Amino acid sequence: MKKLIGALSLVTLALAACKDSAGPSLGPPAKLLIQAGGGAPQTGVIGQAVPTAPTVLVTDASNRPVPGVAVTFAIASDGGSLSSTMQTTNSIGVGSVVWTLGNTFGTKTLTATVAGLPPVTFSAMAIAPDAGVLAFNLVDLAGDTLAPDTTTLPAAIDLLSLRGDFKRDSLILTATFSGPVTFGSAAPNTVGGFMEFDIDDDASTGVPSLSNNFGASAAVGGEYLLTFVGLSATTFTLSSQSSSSPVQASFSGSTIVVRVPMSLLGNDDGNFTIVGVIGTIDRPTDIFPNSGQTTVRRGIGVSSTMNVVSDRPQGPTSAHTTVSWKSLVNAGLYQ
Repeated sequence: MKKLIGALSLVTLALAACKDSAGPSLGPPAKLLIQAGGGAPQTGVIGQAVPTAPTVLVTDASNRPVPGVAVTFAIASDGGSLSSTMQTTNSIGVGSVVWTLGNTFGTKTLTATVAGLPPVTFSAMAIAPDAGVLAFNLVDLAGDTLAPDTTTLPAAIDLLSLRGDFKRDSLILTATFSGPVTFGSAAPNTVGGFMEFDIDDDASTGVPSLSNNFGASAAVGGEYLLTFVGLSATTFTLSSQSSSSPVQASFSGSTIVVRVPMSLLGNDDGNFTIVGVIGTIDRPTDIFPNSGQTTVRRGIGVSSTMNVVSDRPQGPTSAHTTVSWKSLVNAGLYQ
């Protein structure tokens, strides 16, 4: 884990000297100066204290440490908690706090302020622990595939489960099917399909659900689209309305594992909604979930991070005459 480089943010106070023989008195602060390395970002694990405590050093115009100066610390919304919101600089002019990150991911900010001066800003990227944290576990019933429009088509690809785990800076997706799947060929079990991410949980923004074109009933507005079509065994594509990026994928028997960096999801906080369609290379065969959408919510505390709302299908979908993937390809809604 990277630690904050240059942890000290220096607050320089210009002090007005007086001619009182009893000694100097301090005038109002004149400016705030962040020395080299001040405010540099660090990385921390959700629910834990950041590796390097945010620290400020208050000095006078002659670069001498000033004790007894009140420093206010504040964190932005969902940024976690502080050991104290107010610290008084010690005998060497230093004030610091313990910053414990909250339970959501992404960039968090903290400010340190001396009265009358602009704040010094610290930042930390909140990630999941190495061991991982469950995001969701969507179970899709066996045998609930869409009815083909002709009996001459290959057997349907049937999704049994889709699990998501947050690990460090990524979302790890594990899709399990009823039988072996492959990639990039004309084989009957070559997988196709996509998964939509609504990261702001607002169906009125983003792209109206493409899954609904194939029989889903999701109330989502997608900002990102993960395409389950592999030209190789190692790469899928994550697209937005303005760009597309390769993401790591691996095939093993009836399982596909995909690693999606959270940075490619706009450094999302871990709260989002998903829906998707899986099929063969030429047609959709299974919707997940069977109705509605799956909503992922980070727990209130680290001990409750496993408690995630996850819609589960209540039964097989009704017979549905499918269409080809062509309507998706021609939609032109994602890059």
